[in-house]
Amino acid sequence: MKRARRSSPLLYAALFAAACGRTPPVPPEKNPDPSAAAKFAATPVAGVDATAAAPSTAVVFSDVSAVSGLKLKNVNGDVKTKPTILESLGQGAAVLDYDGDGDLDVFICNGDTLRGKPEGAEPRCALYRQDSPFRFTDVSSEAGLAVRGWYQGAYAADVDGDGRTDLFLTAFGGSRLFLNRGDGTFADRTPAWNAAVGGWTSGAAFFDADGDGDLDLYIARYVAFDLEKPPQGGNPCNWKGLAVACGPHGLVPEADVFLRNEGDRFVDSTAGSGFDRARPSYGLGVVTFDFDGDGDQDVYVANDSMANFLFENRGGTFVESASELGCDLGEGGRAQAGMGVDAADVDLDGRPDVFVTNFDEDVNTLYRNECDARIRAFFNATGASGLGPPSFRKMGWGTRIFDADGDGSLDIVVANGHIYPQVDDAGM
Repeated sequence: MKRARRSSPLLYAALFAAACGRTPPVPPEKNPDPSAAAKFAATPVAGVDATAAAPSTAVVFSDVSAVSGLKLKNVNGDVKTKPTILESLGQGAAVLDYDGDGDLDVFICNGDTLRGKPEGAEPRCALYRQDSPFRFTDVSSEAGLAVRGWYQGAYAADVDGDGRTDLFLTAFGGSRLFLNRGDGTFADRTPAWNAAVGGWTSGAAFFDADGDGDLDLYIARYVAFDLEKPPQGGNPCNWKGLAVACGPHGLVPEADVFLRNEGDRFVDSTAGSGFDRARPSYGLGVVTFDFDGDGDQDVYVANDSMANFLFENRGGTFVESASELGCDLGEGGRAQAGMGVDAADVDLDGRPDVFVTNFDEDVNTLYRNECDARIRAFFNATGASGLGPPSFRKMGWGTRIFDADGDGSLDIVVANGHIYPQVDDAGM
């Protein structure tokens, strides 16, 4: 079974925000329903003795940040208060071999401040070239990628089919596309490729939607936000007695965009491909994978405070099927604050499952894929898998499913962090 095609080979640092003033759900039970747990573990894995004791493994990661050369300081609004929702979203990064030397380099997005910085001292994005294992050199300026703005995510893929990895950047204020020249530099080809998607672009995913060999592009968008006309006239909202940024509730959600790759440019095919039939939502995370095993890529979108999407690929046109399949809402049939998302065969039954991270005082959600020739459904396996209690008090952002210890089973990593700095002063 093919592993899910991820939205990019990156681990999001923080792409996703959530609403203030939501009613917290009931905390999950520490001991899940044994019958549900049995259902989650019911599928046998060929060649594996389910009764055998699991091998003792220890995964140890060493923090080499200080000596790595990755020194970019993240800037994302006011450090102490973050009075607007724009300052609540962090930035992402992409891991790519931009120079074709066989090792992986790192591109890191950066944000901005509302008050601005002196000319020449503005925050910028950065490209770091790996020269030896875990030793990087900042080559942003010479590569043409020392770009400034309120960037959100970075997505690496060979857009023009020349064998070199290009970069697509999402941002508040519009997206940008940089093509790899092959000489260590990138060229901004945003207008030429019709890649300028306005508004607040957040998550994205490259995938071959129509089987023509070119990589098409799904772009999630968040909210229609005007710095000159913030919600409540710029006055804060109340969250647990704290004065915090307002949103996304009360703000207009922006519709997502689908760009079809014609080989030398993108064409907006949102309407022609069926994506326009889904109502505009607060879109954040995107992942593509073949959920039904029919050989084409489907699209899952994690939405903030609204039902999630699963667009089923039917030969290059798409039908939103998340509600029908049972992977749009959390336990209790309520919308969650979807932020990060990944898909992979977690239970090793040959079908890719979906994992979504959410706001705090809520659980991250695992949807187990049970689609086969007889049924089309996902089962909410959050409680049965034991993933509920550890995530309830944490705010989940970026996530990846991978085999951390090489034992053949898939593990999950989640980046956590709060959007309200006021919680630190309040000791919450």
